[in-house]
Amino acid sequence: MEGAANRAGTNLNQFLHARGIQQFGICHPADRFWTFQLIEAALFIAVTAVLIGVVVWRAGRRMI
Repeated sequence: MEGAANRAGTNLNQFLHARGIQQFGICHPADRFWTFQLIEAALFIAVTAVLIGVVVWRAGRRMI
């Protein structure tokens, strides 16, 4: 794509935009890194706790 944009005499973003394609990116500040890590860890821990609870509940019902 970039070669075609260079041959057309434009940059890649303008080349894609002229063809109906738009690019965008979202950047988060570096100071939010640990906040996102803690949120993700909390979600994984919650899902793990629920799944362990389901397994214990199902295993307890089968042995009775």
